[in-house]
Amino acid sequence: MKSTEDLIKELSDNHSKINRNFSPLIRLIIFLYGTFLLSSIALYFDSPYIFNVQNLPHLFEIFCMFLFINALSYIGFLSLVPGSDKTRSFYFLMITALLLFLAMLFRVLEPQTYSIIRDNCEVEAIGVSIFTTIVGHLLLKKSEFAQTRYISYTIFFALPMLATFFLHMTCKLTFIHILSCHIISPMIVPLIYTIIKRKK
Repeated sequence: MKSTEDLIKELSDNHSKINRNFSPLIRLIIFLYGTFLLSSIALYFDSPYIFNVQNLPHLFEIFCMFLFINALSYIGFLSLVPGSDKTRSFYFLMITALLLFLAMLFRVLEPQTYSIIRDNCEVEAIGVSIFTTIVGHLLLKKSEFAQTRYISYTIFFALPMLATFFLHMTCKLTFIHILSCHIISPMIVPLIYTIIKRKK
């Protein structure tokens, strides 16, 4: 019969290499910006686009939306790591959410008139959300811990906002159009997925 020391030595000599997960920041860069790049290429082939920043309020909206998407995505990726401290990322998320709210409130008070519409932009937004929902599913599938945390599901709502961000620079800027085609449309798929997933 082998001694304890022999068993420890045998296990240490024969163990396989441990694969370490990327940090939340690296995951953010890979998945958020990689998804944005792939989505942009797909949307370009569907209908060529021209980025068009109308004025300073529009630029402020784009900037606030960029910060909010990054903050929401980061707290989602951070939640994949057990025991991670989310205090600072939560405060950053609240600040960016407030900035985005103020930017969109200004849009209601001072409506924009830019009215070039991408054909079937709501279909494009839904297409991007289907792709990002698949990406989010694969991310959560690898982590049983994340599947039990509600905050992990923010990934499903952060990544589809890439369509909102993209369309906000290439499509109509009236509030109702933004709300119905650029915000609600890409949220439909992840919302349905999340409801079905949480009921299982």
